[in-house]
Amino acid sequence: MKKKIASLLLVAQSFFLFARSSIEVGTEQETESRVELKVAFQGSNPTAAELYIDKFNETNADYYAVFIDYGVEEDGLSTLMRDISYGNAPDVVISSGIIDTANGFVDLYAFMDEDTEISREDFIPGLLPKLEDRGELHQIWDQFCINTMFVPKEHFDNIDCITLPDIAEQYRQLNSDGYLFSSWTTKEIFMSSVLGGMISRCVDFEQGSANFATEEFNYIYEICAALPKEIDAERITFEEGIIKTWNIMAPEALKGITEEYGTNIRFFASADGAKNYTEIWCRTGGRMMIPSRSERQAGAWEFIKTVLSYECQISNEEFFRNGFPVIAEAFDKLTSELDNEEKKILDRLMDSPVAMDSNHLVISHLIDRYFGELVYASKTEEQVASILNNKVSLLLAERK
Repeated sequence: MKKKIASLLLVAQSFFLFARSSIEVGTEQETESRVELKVAFQGSNPTAAELYIDKFNETNADYYAVFIDYGVEEDGLSTLMRDISYGNAPDVVISSGIIDTANGFVDLYAFMDEDTEISREDFIPGLLPKLEDRGELHQIWDQFCINTMFVPKEHFDNIDCITLPDIAEQYRQLNSDGYLFSSWTTKEIFMSSVLGGMISRCVDFEQGSANFATEEFNYIYEICAALPKEIDAERITFEEGIIKTWNIMAPEALKGITEEYGTNIRFFASADGAKNYTEIWCRTGGRMMIPSRSERQAGAWEFIKTVLSYECQISNEEFFRNGFPVIAEAFDKLTSELDNEEKKILDRLMDSPVAMDSNHLVISHLIDRYFGELVYASKTEEQVASILNNKVSLLLAERK
């Protein structure tokens, strides 16, 4: 009897090992039968990209994605740009470091307009046109975050928003002894915070011209000139300061604002109060592109579609959401969980934001590069505006 049991156990064990071996071989053969797709990541948070790859490999029968991490440093970005330009191009690029997406990347509209599963109308209204470059779409975001600044109602109860002249006057009254901002704001940080709104009103992309000789720019320059070069981080806490600086990246942040301040807040606006300084940014590392030199562009588009699928867009914990979905159905689902107070704020922020596309990013980097040395050189507003006009106009002419 014992011999029979031992024999049966041996047969069962052999069958299990054979079955397991068959499964492993089958999995390897299945992977080998699929076409390899190279997905390159360059940025500071590769985790979400790796999860996207895992999801793609689980669901796609024709392609198998492999992950190439170029890191966050400038050397990695330079290597990636060389690979894209000189024949070793990956098939998909997910990057926060590539600024100019108009050169070396395909028009994604060509794939989208031929696709029966996804269309331009599937995205949140107005997003894709803001990402276009000369009518073409060379990048798609997976998620977006919102940058804005505001003040609690009690500081400016008699106005609808806080304007640049209001801020300048507040700083004059403080005489640089009090805290105007709720974070460690220097000249460069303040300029970066207002660049999106300033560029949208001072730069004419169609005409290829720039005019920074405006009242708005004069007030920005005045505020920057008054701000300290450095701020002692040990002397300020987040609760201090009149103007609250936030990166509103998720419903949780909106919840925190409404719990503390309600909806009676004033957004930071231009000199005439016409528009607030609300900017939409791609979540770090989320700009997806297909290099023109890729030999597997159809597979690359399938990968992008996986990232834009409702399941990936709406998933929170698994895909490390740091922002809002770009697909309208997922955005509506996520924001339906907000209460009325949070929705009121989100509606105001989504009304007329500036999308920081490649055109804005190229110009903002140029201004960042020169503004510091200009403001520290104690030049007048007119001199700085003239210098920026020339540099931005020259850049726009080169990009035509």
